[in-house]
Amino acid sequence: MPVKNASITRRRLPGSGPGRVRWDVRWRSRSGRVKTKTFASKGAAREFADATEAAKANGGELPDAGDRTVGDAAAVWIDEVRSSARTAKTIDNYESVLRTHVVPEWGTWPLKNVRKSDVRSWLARMDKHGAGLSTRKQSRTVLRLVLGLAADRGWVGSNAAEGIRVEGAPVRQEMLFLTADQLVALADAMDEEQYRVLVMVAGTTGLRAAEIAGLRARSVDLRTGTITVCETLVEVGGRLVQQEHTKTKRNRAVPVPASLLPDLAALVKDKQPGDRVWTSPTGSDLRRSAFMAKHYKPAAAKAGLPPELRLHDLRHTAAAILISLGGHPLSVKERLGHSSIEITLNTYGHLFPALDEQLTGKVDDVLRSAKESDGADIGADEADVDSDYDA
Repeated sequence: MPVKNASITRRRLPGSGPGRVRWDVRWRSRSGRVKTKTFASKGAAREFADATEAAKANGGELPDAGDRTVGDAAAVWIDEVRSSARTAKTIDNYESVLRTHVVPEWGTWPLKNVRKSDVRSWLARMDKHGAGLSTRKQSRTVLRLVLGLAADRGWVGSNAAEGIRVEGAPVRQEMLFLTADQLVALADAMDEEQYRVLVMVAGTTGLRAAEIAGLRARSVDLRTGTITVCETLVEVGGRLVQQEHTKTKRNRAVPVPASLLPDLAALVKDKQPGDRVWTSPTGSDLRRSAFMAKHYKPAAAKAGLPPELRLHDLRHTAAAILISLGGHPLSVKERLGHSSIEITLNTYGHLFPALDEQLTGKVDDVLRSAKESDGADIGADEADVDSDYDA
């Protein structure tokens, strides 16, 4: 059947779930050729179809793919991101970087005009104006992904952001490790019993803030003394987003110190299986921002702890405790839920040398003991020989 006007067709990809649907736009060019373009959302497809009809109505032709702008590609890319299986936090970060750094600089640039030298100049200007290494890396990554989509669609011949390195030394926020006494002092300074337990559990198990907020009563097994981490509650752009998985997409069972089990038992005693373990004072879902401002920071000040103490530092504290007790890196990795041992070693590797020194000392003790034992045996043998000779 001849194609007279732009048409939109919905097409389902193999599999199921969001992101498995595409929208095909078909139209006939002035030369009579039937063309097709695919979009991740119906909105983007409709916009393209409308532009095609408007161009034909004016006696013109739809602009060539090479005349598309970076902004055009960015709009299609972010639509695909929103319909993907990425976490709400990741999508929010992508949108923020796109809105704040990429589109203001590149939105009106024709795709065919972007060169590697332009990308390098942009990153250099960001550095000169005080943008940190992380911000520059994220901005480069988003631009690379946008231009990658454009290259895949045939809108541009190559990805100008591919292979561009971002130079600079990373600036890490200093980790704070509480001693056991400081952890208890912080917990005791909390204004509610449930938050006292929260601090002690977070500081000994290493649960992430989103894992704490998302924990339900059914995930606390008092019989085995473990917490099953299988879902999170993330605050994104002022709204709470429930995610039926952890950061690494893997559930894990985390042991709880036996001394804290009675406190946990009291906390979940009257709760239904689906109820949150920790909530706001009014019983609603726990918002990290409100908890920090109204409860955590005041308690830290009352306990005489640094004002820059973060909730995430309780996770660092748990890791430091495990390592100080001789915890193997793989064991620390599993408890904290890291996706790889490299993350564990990169984050806490500086805490392991002290254990290495202890281990070296213990090897020396074994050697000394072996030498002393060997000397004692030789002495005994010589005594026996002398005795036999005399006889």
